[in-house]
Amino acid sequence: MWRQLGSSTPMDPGLLGTLALAAAVNAGLACQVDLPIHGTSLMLPSLGLAVLPANIRGTVTASVRPDSGGGAILTIAPKETEPVTIHLKAGQDAPGWQALRDMSLSTEFTLTIDDLDPFRWPKTESARSRLPAEVHDRWTATVTAAWDLIVAAHPGLAAEIMAAVRVVVPLKTPAQGLKSATAREVFGTIAMSEPPDPLTVAATFAHELQHAKLTALLDLVQLTVAPHHDLYYAPWRDDPRPVYGLLQGTYAFLGLTSFWRRQRLIEPISEQARAHTEFARWREAAYAATASLLDGKGLTPAGRDFVSVIRSTLEEWLTEPVPAAALNQARAAAIRHRREWRARNPAYA
Repeated sequence: MWRQLGSSTPMDPGLLGTLALAAAVNAGLACQVDLPIHGTSLMLPSLGLAVLPANIRGTVTASVRPDSGGGAILTIAPKETEPVTIHLKAGQDAPGWQALRDMSLSTEFTLTIDDLDPFRWPKTESARSRLPAEVHDRWTATVTAAWDLIVAAHPGLAAEIMAAVRVVVPLKTPAQGLKSATAREVFGTIAMSEPPDPLTVAATFAHELQHAKLTALLDLVQLTVAPHHDLYYAPWRDDPRPVYGLLQGTYAFLGLTSFWRRQRLIEPISEQARAHTEFARWREAAYAATASLLDGKGLTPAGRDFVSVIRSTLEEWLTEPVPAAALNQARAAAIRHRREWRARNPAYA
């Protein structure tokens, strides 16, 4: 039996039966399956975690049926001990039950905070465990404010998020800043550490959504040559990047540049400097990365077409005026990053 990295839960194919149970609960139907029990809990994907007595082990018969009072009744029937019954309530904890909690961002859009599923993130050791109620409330308030900002100023981005994102996985808080990520194994999920403010969350969604979109595209179209061992400078990373990583970063920073391009026009005058600087910094960084990609040999013909379109878009944005102070600050940051990168990676300088 093999296990997910960082998780104590085996990747047992028999656990796929929990998908049938979860689907039945969501549909208001009855269902019965045989399941292997590993440990003292059983995750029903998209719903929550059932906490089981320690004496339940091995293969059990698990069944769900609708509850007239709302929710569903889960029954776990071991072969040698008495059955256990747990009342499942959507979004609410109950005895023996920890529910996944939603953030209702509008009447049309809801995101689930997944801080329970052992398979919620490929690197479980970086995922945060169950959020206390007050922390969950902070997340909800900040993300809701970010969503209001996105809907008001970035309607195209809002439509894409609604189509592609369903789950947010909390990550452990880094020593400084915010950490965020997207993984191809869990499409529809964005992971991030606790968000500090709505504007940062909105920018993070713009960035991570691009990764999700490109991951989906790469399942259909081969954009990079394999194998390809050359490494490249990425103006947003401290380490040399393979062609796949540079392509992902370039597309993500295209999205981030687009975000700041619009955001700088609506920020209060006192806050515009940051938005102008971010726009200037990342349009030039992404443009430089397209040159590295096109000069290299790591792209397929389709990949070259894809990057060429990105480059054409950025060329248009490079003609847009930016206040001199913001432009100078952005370029100083770019020069400093390249200098520090060369010192850190002398073999590639």
